[in-house]
Amino acid sequence: MTTTVFTARTIHTLNPSNPDATAVAVRDGRVLAAGTLEECLSWDADAVVDDRFADKVLVPGFVEAHGHTADGMVALLPYVGYYPFPLPDGTMAPACRSYDELIGRLQELDRTLPPGEPIIANSFDPIYFPDQERLSKKHLDQVSGTRQVFVRHASGHLATVNSKLLADEGITGAATTPGVAMGDDGEPTGELQEAPAMNLAVDVQKRLWALNADPRLVQIHGDMCRNAGITTSTELVGAFMLMPDLIDVWHGIVDAEDFPARMVMYNVPVMPGTTGDYDALAQTALALRDRDTDKLRNQGIKLVIDGSIQGWTAVMQWPGYYTGEDQGLLLMSPEDLSAAVTAFTRARQEESLRRLMRWQETFKEVFLVNAAGQETAKLTSLDNRFSSGGSLLSRKNRPEFAVPAHQGRAPRSATRSRQAPRWPARA
Repeated sequence: MTTTVFTARTIHTLNPSNPDATAVAVRDGRVLAAGTLEECLSWDADAVVDDRFADKVLVPGFVEAHGHTADGMVALLPYVGYYPFPLPDGTMAPACRSYDELIGRLQELDRTLPPGEPIIANSFDPIYFPDQERLSKKHLDQVSGTRQVFVRHASGHLATVNSKLLADEGITGAATTPGVAMGDDGEPTGELQEAPAMNLAVDVQKRLWALNADPRLVQIHGDMCRNAGITTSTELVGAFMLMPDLIDVWHGIVDAEDFPARMVMYNVPVMPGTTGDYDALAQTALALRDRDTDKLRNQGIKLVIDGSIQGWTAVMQWPGYYTGEDQGLLLMSPEDLSAAVTAFTRARQEESLRRLMRWQETFKEVFLVNAAGQETAKLTSLDNRFSSGGSLLSRKNRPEFAVPAHQGRAPRSATRSRQAPRWPARA
C-alpha cells in the first residue's frame, strides 16, 4: 500500500476538532490523516511526499446534492438564461436580460440555421421578468413564422413555443392534455407546462431525448464539477430505467480514472404524468444496484409528484401564487404515489438480510420525492399511511425536495423519523 502525503499552505478540514492542517495523507484513494507533515508521516515513514499543492489552500470536495447532467445542455444549445453561466472550458455563456435580447439572439440563430432546423434554446427563466407579460407565441413569432421555435425554461418543467410549432404538431384550442396553457381567446398561448404537454412538441422532444442520451452531457457535467470543486454529484432525473442502454455509456465515462467526480443516481421509474407496473419496476431498480461501482451508484428512485414553483406548476396551498394564478399540475395521484412507494419498499424488504445490511451501510435514502408545492408536500407527510401499514416516508424515505413544505410538520417528522425534511431545497 502506497501512502502519499500532500503538503499545502493551509488545509481547511471542516472538522471542528481539527480545523486546520498543513498536510494530508492519502492511501488507497482515501484520506488517512490530516495534520502536520510529521503527523502524517507517522502513519508511514516511507510515504511519498508530494509538494505540488505546497502554495495552495485545500478544502474537502463539495457535494452537489441537487444535480442534473441536463445542465450541460448549456454547452450544446443556445443559452438564453438571465445570468451568465459557467461553461466547462472556463468561459461564460452570456446572459439575456430582456425580451428584446432574447428575441434578438433567436433571430440571429434563425439567420444561420439551415432551413427546417428548429431553434431550440435553453434556460429561460420567467421569474426574472415580473413586470413583463408571460413569454408566449406572440413574442417567439417575431423570431420566425416558418421555423419551429422551442424555448426550454431553466426549471426543465416548461417550454414556450411559437405558432409554427403549435400548427405543425396540431396543438390547438381543442387540446385536452393538461399543461397546454390557453389564452382568453381559447387558443394556446405557446406555453407548454410539464412533460405531458411538452411531449406534444414531438420533433423537438425527440431531439432533446437524443441529446439527453449524448455521452458529452456526462463528461460536461464532470468538467463542471471539477471547475467548482465538486467531488460527488447527483443526477436527480436518472434515466437508466427509461433508457437502459445508457447504463453502459455512463459506466464507460464515470468509471474512467480521469473522470473527476463520483455520481449518485436517482432514477425516474416512469415519465412524469404516467404510471407503470411498480412491482416490475422495483425489481428493475434492484437489478441496477448490481451494477454499482465505487464511482457510479444507483441511490434510489425519483418520484415527480408536481411541477415547479418558478414555473407556477407546483400545487400550492391557499392563497396560491402572488399573481393570483394557480395552475399547479398534479403529476401523480395520491393512490399512484402510495402504490409506487409500497412496491419499491416491499421489494427492498424482500431482499436478503445480507443485501439489506449492505444497503444500510452504503445508502442513506431510498426515495427522493419532487414535491415542490405545499399541497403536494402534504402527500408525503409522515402522517400518510399506505397499505402495508408503515409510514409513507420513513427514516430512509424523507421528502428531500419539498421546497415550501409545511414547517409545522417538521417537529413531528423529526420525532417519528429522526430525520426531518431539509428546509429549504432548490426549486
